[in-house]
Amino acid sequence: AGETVVAYDFQISRNALDHVLNEEQRSLVHLVEGDVTDGAKIREMIDKHNIEAIAHLASPLSSQTEANAALAIRNMIQAQQVILEVARAARLRKVVWASSNGVYGSRERYIELPLPNDAPHYPTSLYGACKSFNEAMATHYFEKYRVDSVGLRFPMVYGVGRMRGAAMFMSDLIAKPALGQPCFVPMADAVYNWLYVVDAASLVVQALRAGRTSTRSFNVGSEVASMRRAVEIIREWLPDAVFDLEPGEYLLVAEFDCSALKNEVGFTPQWPLRKALLESLNIVRAGAGLRSLAELGALTSIGAAND
Repeated sequence: AGETVVAYDFQISRNALDHVLNEEQRSLVHLVEGDVTDGAKIREMIDKHNIEAIAHLASPLSSQTEANAALAIRNMIQAQQVILEVARAARLRKVVWASSNGVYGSRERYIELPLPNDAPHYPTSLYGACKSFNEAMATHYFEKYRVDSVGLRFPMVYGVGRMRGAAMFMSDLIAKPALGQPCFVPMADAVYNWLYVVDAASLVVQALRAGRTSTRSFNVGSEVASMRRAVEIIREWLPDAVFDLEPGEYLLVAEFDCSALKNEVGFTPQWPLRKALLESLNIVRAGAGLRSLAELGALTSIGAAND
């Protein structure tokens, strides 16, 4: 969109950018290596590039936080405070940051579904507890210093490009059948809120451009479906795909009322599960030099993929 973009990252080589940007696109991004808790360096970068807004998406993974509480506090809570303090001092227009639906708890905790945006938090992990605390900190910085921030409670984000973390099984669900490899599916009965990575990225951009919202943190969601349903869809196109389905459920809430996000930010997901799975399968196949599903004759019509 003609914006100057600076990617500030602990590791600027061999990361997800290599999967989604071509060489020309990558040349348009200023890559800066640094730690998310280094406020002085972040402020230096803001001044050097005339930055007006930050998308704060840096965080350790849930498995890392459970194994190392000090890491969680430093790289989640301290990092959030550093970003908000820098935004206050530099008078930035907006901070958009990644919260998580992990702030909520198991289904048995809630009577009303889908969960309203102001539902109480009952996190079942240190990761979720840190995100919940960060929401409170964002409210504090808004009420005391008028730092305008938007927290996005992302559900499970899927698509091509994920490199690590507990949700790698969602990447395997796409990549392995696309390449003709057997796929193990844990917790096959689990029901998730499936947010395609393109929708997630689009939401961040839209939130950065939004005016001041009255809500500080928002429920985010898209299509709710089980792992078995995703397998059924893929088998429609790849009937010979081999899946090892392990019974099991995901106990956390997957149904969220996202009307506040739609009303205040204007965001509506554009990628239903079928359409996103099809694109992802074709991206993986193209990357391996294989024919698209349409070329294989796996699609009876374009409409079938876009239902």
